[in-house]
Amino acid sequence: MSSSSRPEFGFLDLEGKEYHHWVSDMELAFESRGIKYMFADPLVDFPPMAKTQTLIFMRRHIHATLKRQYLNVKDPKELWDKLRLRYNNVHDKLLPELTVRWDNIRLLDYKRVDDFNQDMLYLQSDLGAVGDLDLLNKTLDMFPINYEVQAHTYHTYVEEGKIRSFADLMALLVKKERHFEILLNNNNRYVGTKKISTPQ
Repeated sequence: MSSSSRPEFGFLDLEGKEYHHWVSDMELAFESRGIKYMFADPLVDFPPMAKTQTLIFMRRHIHATLKRQYLNVKDPKELWDKLRLRYNNVHDKLLPELTVRWDNIRLLDYKRVDDFNQDMLYLQSDLGAVGDLDLLNKTLDMFPINYEVQAHTYHTYVEEGKIRSFADLMALLVKKERHFEILLNNNNRYVGTKKISTPQ
């Protein structure tokens, strides 16, 4: 185990909203340290020092209230199982809220394409069942009426294979957004005010 006292990734919050991401990060950390089998059934026997280091590592990545609540738990496998029992179904509790967010998210509500992209990817990650094609189609279907021609063009690009993924569409929208910003900046400057340097 690393001797550093700093967390290597996000800690498990009290509500457990990021539990499944936390588990994934933990499993990767355990695998990289060769202790993944400490949590297997039937239990593999590990030296006491490895168990202590694993327990310290786990406690470093959970909320302070959880640390206090499970202070008397001295075995990492026991702590792992208690947290799984507590948070494994957290997705079911969050599903109604996530579904409402998915139904109401619109590109128009964002000032920047990158912000929309980030929220869509977070939603996809949290919902689990949402695929790349769902993200792509939802984005295209939410274009405003005055962008109908552009939306139709993008739909055609999808059919022709020019846009193959949500990432392709986001890259195209970001490019257009930046191009528009450049045009806007150029048009805000009065004609003839930029000094053009000539080669000597």
